[in-house]
This record gives sequence, structure tokens and C-alpha cells, in this order.
Amino acid sequence: MATAIPPNSSGSASGGLSAGEESQIDASSLYFLHSSDHPGAVLVSEKFDGGDKLILRELKFHGFHGEKPKEKKLFSVDVDACMDLRAAGESDLSTNTVTHTSIYRIVKEVVEGPRRNLLECLAEQIAIRTMGKHPQISAVRVQVGNTNNVEVADSGYYLGVEIFRDRRNVSS
Repeated sequence: MATAIPPNSSGSASGGLSAGEESQIDASSLYFLHSSDHPGAVLVSEKFDGGDKLILRELKFHGFHGEKPKEKKLFSVDVDACMDLRAAGESDLSTNTVTHTSIYRIVKEVVEGPRRNLLECLAEQIAIRTMGKHPQISAVRVQVGNTNNVEVADSGYYLGVEIFRDRRNVSS
């Protein structure tokens, strides 16, 4: 669940609720909520709340992962790294952000590195290392999958996992 504080008639976030009173909304699809869908509402969430993030999509690397790694497999990875991008946007200086290249290198190192049995472990290692190296990142979403699993004979499929970690729930 997420906490929503609805706007009052003046548009500020307090609504008809008295001080300290909050209404609950279902956060199961919070990844898709946008502030324009809820004008004036303040959303406080366990997941992404529509804030700033660095986006890396369809990073492709080969690795020997799985419980029975008979051959190198092609893995696809997506990463969303939540952080305040305002300073970088205002200054136009790369020193005020985390470079996409830095996150790319972490993903490459994990996927091309030591064998892991589960996609869940690959995703967890990417999340831990990304947040460990970059303290300004408040949360990450990592999706890892492959399309050439030897256990499934059909073509045209994608098998994967997706995890979300923030500073409160990332292991070190």
C-alpha cells in the first residue's frame, strides 16, 4: 500500500482530512502512477513514485549461469536507478550525476562474472553493487532475463525476474 494525501480545494496536499489523517491506495501498480493522474496528491510509496531515475534498457551480455550451465547464455538486463537529477539538469555537469557507463560496467561485471544458479541472484548482485558504489542512488529496479534457456524448447519466449531495492531493504 501507498499513502495518499489528497489535495484540498485550494490544490494543496491536505484535502478534507484533518492533521495526520491519511487515505490508503493500492500500490500494486504504482510503477505506472504519474503525478498528472493525481493532481496535487502527495504519494509516499515503497516503490518508485515517479521521481527522477537513470534508465538502462536491454543491456546484453553472455554468461554461464543457471543450475545446469551447458553453454554461454545471452542475458538481457534493465536497470532503473532512482536519484535526484536536478543538480545535473541545472548544471549540465557529469560530476553531478552517476554515469550510465558506471552502472553498465557493474551489470557487465556481474553477468560476465562468476556463475550464479538463479536469475534472482544476478539481479540482487547488480542491485547491491550499484547502490554500494553510488550512495546517491536511493533505489533500483533490476530486471534480468534470457531467451535461450535449454530447459524450454520453444522459441520466442523470455524468462526473467524483476526486483526492487531501496536503501531500507538492500543487503550489504
